[in-house]
Amino acid sequence: FCAIPSFRGSFISRRPPDVVSEVGWLVQQGVLEVNLVSENSTSYGKDLGDFRLLESLLGELAGTPGLERVRVAYLQPAEMRPELVAVIARTVGVAPYFDLSFQHASAPVLRRMRRFGGADDFLGLVERIREVNPAAAIRSNFIVGFPGETPQDVDVLIDFLNRARLDAI
Repeated sequence: FCAIPSFRGSFISRRPPDVVSEVGWLVQQGVLEVNLVSENSTSYGKDLGDFRLLESLLGELAGTPGLERVRVAYLQPAEMRPELVAVIARTVGVAPYFDLSFQHASAPVLRRMRRFGGADDFLGLVERIREVNPAAAIRSNFIVGFPGETPQDVDVLIDFLNRARLDAI
């Protein structure tokens, strides 16, 4: 169970011009790929008053001369917007790579983790991603043995993994 929120504090998004400037500097130093990483990348911009700021930032970064690829890590499934799926899946220069923090597929286990969704929601998201870009890669991580997890919860997870056909877990 994730301890990051207990010591992370409030989300703080770097302002887009600062990120764009740093990426430009990195490219001048020879960097070809930039990985955007946070505990929850889908929350980028919420504290700045723009829930869709990640979509515009990705487009701007992808247009950086000399930068070959931008990749985003740690996307929360419950916050994946159709526009964000489209930007990641279709924008030239943005890796069509979805690093989704599913954690489990059983709704009761997810609720105890203070997470939203479940197997059907997650399968729907995987299907939407593959509809937009069948070649997109989807990766996730999972926790087994969470307190209160039952054999039925594990069966839900196994069924989800078989049906979702993720590229990496």
